[in-house]
This record gives sequence, structure tokens and C-alpha cells, in this order.
Amino acid sequence: MAKPNVIAQYCQVTADHSDIDVNGNPSMYTHSVGSGGVVPFRGGKRIEGTWSRASNGAPTLFQDSAGKPLLLAPGGTFVALVRPGAPA
Repeated sequence: MAKPNVIAQYCQVTADHSDIDVNGNPSMYTHSVGSGGVVPFRGGKRIEGTWSRASNGAPTLFQDSAGKPLLLAPGGTFVALVRPGAPA
């Protein structure tokens, strides 16, 4: 089922050497605490903005390029955590 909101949230990704897979490779850790760029898609339109999250227990805040809260359409939202520089 399609979602009315799709968000590409740019997050730093680093190797987690405390979690090694069966081939000896470290898993990758996506940092969702902090801040970065965000590209939401709503109603067929692309919007530029930023995200911020103060701690693991805090909500993620999304703002447009003017610093105002991003308003999402009613219904579901799909959030993709992506590396900086990845196309959205």
C-alpha cells in the first residue's frame, strides 16, 4: 500500500566493530541521534529540510528550509535512513 509521506533522512553511518558477522565483517551503525538533511516527498512534491533528534528517547523533529515544522499528510509515513550523498 502506498504511503502519502516518504522521507529520506540523511544519517552518518559507521562500522560497528563490536558486532561482527559470520564472515568477520563489522555491521554498520546508522546514527539517528544528532542532525542532518532530510528530503520529504508529499503530494508528489520534493521538499528540502533538516532533521534533529536530541537523544534515543526523543522524537525526531523535521523542519523545512525556513526552520518551520514540516507538515505531513494524514496517513502513513515511510522513512528511509540513507548515507549523506545518496540520491533521493
